[in-house]
This record gives sequence, structure tokens and C-alpha cells, in this order.
Amino acid sequence: MTFSIVAKADDAIGIAVQSKFVSVGSVVPFADAEAGAIATQSFANVAYGEDGLEHLRNGLTAEETIERLTDEDDEAERRQVGVVGTDGSVAGFTGEDCFDTALDVQGENYTVQGNILENEETIHAMAETFEEADGGLPEPFLAALEAGEYRAAEKVGPAEWE
Repeated sequence: MTFSIVAKADDAIGIAVQSKFVSVGSVVPFADAEAGAIATQSFANVAYGEDGLEHLRNGLTAEETIERLTDEDDEAERRQVGVVGTDGSVAGFTGEDCFDTALDVQGENYTVQGNILENEETIHAMAETFEEADGGLPEPFLAALEAGEYRAAEKVGPAEWE
């Protein structure tokens, strides 16, 4: 199970992610205050992070950035990515071969995405909670993650350690 939210509020932009996978923070989030923020997950392609930020720096919108990233990736249908640009553009992509249940939802200045979920309610609850939360980015981010955790039910179970 992994779910994340990428958002822009006033002059702040950021990412919040929660996963059963250890060290998810070293793989999923990428951000540049001058360009935007990206979450890459589900067979994460970390090149999406730096390449995507470069596309945003070069003036591409979030949607154009995702199109460029997925067009250049033979494994795109296994991936999931959310992008928010400092220009206010927002986009998400969930490949057809992501582990079920996987989806992305966009709203004004944010995108929420998740995979290996028991149902879609996890992502919808995160989006609704984010929209209703008060404060700058930290408070709505934490509220969205808590809503996701409350609604989430892992399909795979805990990681097996050998």
C-alpha cells in the first residue's frame, strides 16, 4: 500500500506520502520550490522525479510533464505519478498495470494517488479531507494522510523479512 498527496498552497508546494515500504521518502517525493513537486510510485521510476522537475523548469505544465515522462518509459503502465507545478497546473497518471486497487484524483492545486488499496474510498477520503482542512500545507497534509490511513486496508499484508 502506498498513497501520497502533492499540493500547492499560497507560496508553498510539497508532498506527503505513506507506505508499507521502508524508506519510501527516498524514492517517491521530488520537489523544487521554483518548479513544482512530483510523487512517483508503483514500480517507482526515480528518473520521473528529476526529469519531471526539469520539464517543469522548462515551462511544461503538469499534464505535459506526465505525457513526456510516460511517452519515454516502456514500463509506464506499471507506474503511478502525481505532478503539481508552481504555475498551478495539476495532473496524475495511473497505469493500467498498477497493482489493484490504484487510482489518482485531482482537485484545485492538488493530486492524490494510491495503489494496493482495498478500495477507492481511501483516495477519495484523502482528497475530501485535504479540501476541508484549515491551515498551510502541513496541517492539510497530515489530515489527508490520517484519513487515508483510517480508510486504507492493505491487500498484500506486512512485508516479509528474511
